[in-house]
Amino acid sequence: KKMKRKLKDDFSQTINDTVYEWFIAQRTKNIPISVSVLQEYARKVAEELGGQSGNFKT
Repeated sequence: KKMKRKLKDDFSQTINDTVYEWFIAQRTKNIPISVSVLQEYARKVAEELGGQSGNFKT
């Protein structure tokens, strides 16, 4: 059976895009980014955009 992928809502996609752009900018500067730093930045972005920050997978 084929599995259907869950489509992300616009809010989640905005967070993903913002975090990805930030991550690439940091890596361009040769700054290593840990998973915990990445998650914290995603929480910050979510809060700034007016969403809940407690829904991130660890």
